[in-house]
Amino acid sequence: MKTMLATGIPSVDEYILSTHADILILDRADNIDGCLAALKMHQPELLVFSDQIVEMKRQVNFVAEVSGLHPDMSIIYLDTSGTACREALEKQGISSLFSPVTGQDISRLLYAIKSTARQKPTVAALWSPKPGDGASLTCEGLARLLWQCRDNDGDAVGVLDFNIKTPCLKYRLGLDDKVVIDELLPYISGGSLTPDILREYAKEIQKKSGFYFVGGIERPELYSRYNSTHFNTILDVAGVLFSKTIIDAGSILDNAGTVTALKNAEIIFAVLQPDYVSRQCLKRSIGLFPAYGIDPNKVKVLINRHHPELGVGAEVVLKGLNLELAGVLPDIGSSAYRSGESSLFDNQHDRAVLAYISALRDVLEKYGLVTGEKKKKGGLMPRIFARGEKR
Repeated sequence: MKTMLATGIPSVDEYILSTHADILILDRADNIDGCLAALKMHQPELLVFSDQIVEMKRQVNFVAEVSGLHPDMSIIYLDTSGTACREALEKQGISSLFSPVTGQDISRLLYAIKSTARQKPTVAALWSPKPGDGASLTCEGLARLLWQCRDNDGDAVGVLDFNIKTPCLKYRLGLDDKVVIDELLPYISGGSLTPDILREYAKEIQKKSGFYFVGGIERPELYSRYNSTHFNTILDVAGVLFSKTIIDAGSILDNAGTVTALKNAEIIFAVLQPDYVSRQCLKRSIGLFPAYGIDPNKVKVLINRHHPELGVGAEVVLKGLNLELAGVLPDIGSSAYRSGESSLFDNQHDRAVLAYISALRDVLEKYGLVTGEKKKKGGLMPRIFARGEKR
């Protein structure tokens, strides 16, 4: 990202230069006139400035002037004295950080801006209103389809497990001994997590290039050591590294991983079985969403393990909830798939599995997570993949 630095704070400039190798510094200035002159010469995508070069009474006019020069340029303002008006800056579309400003704060903001500056990746969260409804199974299936249906072979898909109380997704993916989040804690706490570090520590899923897993903790009983900062930092960096990100958000609203995933996801798939208990748990949880800062309008309901002759229909589950139905997933039959003993993609000649994968593909297409049929070696990839992926 082409960047202009005008902070007047050498330590901040050096931090950005040393920790964000993908940022190209076009120029640096230590006063307002030098900054304006440089902006007229260059075409930066990002300006970082501070109250060290622009006094308070000139900030509004300065921002208006630089915005006129480069209307699409992102702007970060660092307030070291606590004199700026946060509300006024927000109205001007300025991203601001107020004293005390840490390296971790700067990195989080930079990752968020870089992620938005490019084509924004879709972040989807899989969540269940109660344990046992099949969110991890559905997450596995959607993740595999996202990877197989990538627009470009160079795109990376990230699978994140933020279910810190019962982190089971790694077992479904054959990564039993991996504890990636634990390993990332020193980088997160030090504000030094970068896309390169995340790529190094992320575990490649079944030796598939561009298919990564980030999650797992060593001792779930110590989940309280993780807070929203840890998960927000991972998401910010993942947004730069992955073209698509899918998160297993678990089912418990009282932990930081679940809440952070649901707050940040662009779309939330609520996975539940078509029965009375699941419906009531969904109703209660949705009622709690605003208190946690989660937008209930992002929720799309996936009815899982549906038997037409058993349970209740989708219309009964959704009655009075004002939620959109994303799709109905048929029962996959064998308990080996539900338990994770066998992968969904191990045996794609199984009719029940084929129907399940087809329903998942319909959901991805419905919400624009994949588009159409992908070209593969001169031909079209069939809608249901004929060849299984053996562990």
